[in-house]
Amino acid sequence: MRRPVLALSLSLLAAACGAHKPTSLARLETDSDVADMPAYDSLLDRARNLAASGGMVQVVEYGQSVKGRRLTLVRIGAGGGKTAVLMSEATHGNEYLGVGHELLPWLAEQARSGGNDYFNKGGVVLLVPAVNPDGYEYHRLTPPEQRAQEGGPDSGNSWGRMNAHRTDLNRDFRVKGANFAGFAEPESKALADGVDKALAGAKLRVAIDYHCCIGDGALLYSYAFSESRRLPAADEALVRRFGGFLQTQLKGAQLDTSPNLAGYAAVGTTMDYYYETYKAAAITYEGKYGGETSRLESHRLAWGAILADLAAAMAALPGAAGDADVKVLVRETAGAPAFAVATSGAKAAKVCAGAQCVAMGKVLSRGDREIRYDDATLEVPADGLLTVVVERADGKISTTPVRVAKR
Repeated sequence: MRRPVLALSLSLLAAACGAHKPTSLARLETDSDVADMPAYDSLLDRARNLAASGGMVQVVEYGQSVKGRRLTLVRIGAGGGKTAVLMSEATHGNEYLGVGHELLPWLAEQARSGGNDYFNKGGVVLLVPAVNPDGYEYHRLTPPEQRAQEGGPDSGNSWGRMNAHRTDLNRDFRVKGANFAGFAEPESKALADGVDKALAGAKLRVAIDYHCCIGDGALLYSYAFSESRRLPAADEALVRRFGGFLQTQLKGAQLDTSPNLAGYAAVGTTMDYYYETYKAAAITYEGKYGGETSRLESHRLAWGAILADLAAAMAALPGAAGDADVKVLVRETAGAPAFAVATSGAKAAKVCAGAQCVAMGKVLSRGDREIRYDDATLEVPADGLLTVVVERADGKISTTPVRVAKR
């Protein structure tokens, strides 16, 4: 059976308008695959370069560490998003996996391409390259023999696990259910405030904090502070749903609460805070020792599945949205909708339906105020959601969702 297609008449106006317990658990100091941990500033430079190269990526400084390093998160997505996910690394500075750093360019491309429904429908990703930059830099710069001489908070860990006050940040988040006030350290309090501000009213649905190392990988969820308390059934089903996407890709990883799976209770963790504060499916991922660098593609596929699952339940954005400098006007006719894209200038444009995109045709003529294109033909999805992607003259890319009637 042939599916209907819609012919689009396009003109561009350039200036106008269930887990089981493992038999053994080994916790080790750091992931040996990340032998050359990037300098903290280089983590931020990658984010800044992506932000400078086009829209949809914003670098947000939300505070300072004990030693004065800039605490930074990356917000990916259009303004005014309604659904959000969070990934963070190096809450323990010596447990860096590099997953977020490596996925950042892919996430930026997904947001800008117009081919990802999660971003098209207003989804947002918050990424924290290193929650604990002081501990991260201590571990990165201090030779192993010196770390051993200086000791550490417990067997097998360097002081890089802690912040510069030698406090474990993953025991410093407010958890009302445990009568724990937390937020004694600047990094944890600033992160909580920074995330809340960056959400800008969006609902945090999934939060994953990357750590290392347990077995073939362990997905730990709330409650971390109690062996006897369990999440409400619906909330536990939700965290198992999203955790299951990671389990599918990260072979051997197990999923359960900290006391059940890891054998310890902990008060003040990020996962209990994000669950309690936002009712998010919050997970601490304890990576496989020496094995996560080789599984980066698996992490990408897992996040792709999470975003697709969230997008399926998100309503399409009505009308135009996205970059304020780009306006998409739709005039529906008996034949097909005509699009006019007004911006400060553009080199190229395309229209996307989900992952399928078509260029707005061959450039026929270019003037001071108008660029004309051939018609394009594109299959329209059932919800009528299309995305217009404009490459502007300054090199920036703007992504604008629009919804049209399907004919």
